[in-house]
Amino acid sequence: AAQFVWSRFVRLYPTYWLCVILTFAVCHYFWRPHFDLTLAQGLVNLTMLQSFFRVPPVDWPYWTLAEELRFYGLMFILLLLRQSHRLLAFVAVWMAICTVDLFIHIPLAHYEMTLEHAPFFAAGVVYFDAFKRGFRPSHYALGLVTFVLGAVHFLRWSAMDAKETGAYCSPSVIFAVLVALHVLFWLIATRRLIITQRHHWITVAGGITYPLYLLHDRIGMTVMLTLTPTLGRWWALVMTCVGACVLAYAVWRWWELPLTAWLRSLGSRRESVGTGLLEKVS
Repeated sequence: AAQFVWSRFVRLYPTYWLCVILTFAVCHYFWRPHFDLTLAQGLVNLTMLQSFFRVPPVDWPYWTLAEELRFYGLMFILLLLRQSHRLLAFVAVWMAICTVDLFIHIPLAHYEMTLEHAPFFAAGVVYFDAFKRGFRPSHYALGLVTFVLGAVHFLRWSAMDAKETGAYCSPSVIFAVLVALHVLFWLIATRRLIITQRHHWITVAGGITYPLYLLHDRIGMTVMLTLTPTLGRWWALVMTCVGACVLAYAVWRWWELPLTAWLRSLGSRRESVGTGLLEKVS
């Protein structure tokens, strides 16, 4: 459980801290009066717990991080109780609660177990377990359940967006995207699709997704609003997208990779020291 917490901290926080600081600085100086967060609120955002304290996020997409932390909390409890070998049983119970919640709202579980987004986390758990142990009928059954529940939630969100904003998304598109994602992870889990060192561009694309997610929104809007009067909206859009990818690559290549490597080595050294002490005691 302690190793899991450390690995998640190393994966999420160093890059998050840098991107929060960059976003706050850019928006504070270049996107007034649309950006009105105080320095104290910005500091609370560094904890990644701002939604739990009802503090506005520095950037809008950060709301998903609270859902991710809840999922990690569930995994931490599972590891703490030494039940990691019961991942599929956990997913089955989790999906059963999600199904009940479709008909009877479960307030506490809805919050603590991130029920609206549970099918997507659960799908990842199923494919991870299948990748490690090989596919069994239970993996296929649970994968199908996560797909159906995920589609139901997506269709609900789409209907809500259409009602509130007029932005309509075709159910066919929703199903096509979900099918494509599940097929992709099925191919990886069954090792029909193997990513090797020859596929360096996939590693790069995967590497920049986290900093791109953290940086693209408010900084992107700031750059778009600045460039549009001079370049026009389409060229401004192209330049903003290219610039966002370049910035995300720079953060990944020269910040995330070296810093996370150092932190992981630090964690490994501490673990080896702890193991040595236990051996001496025993």
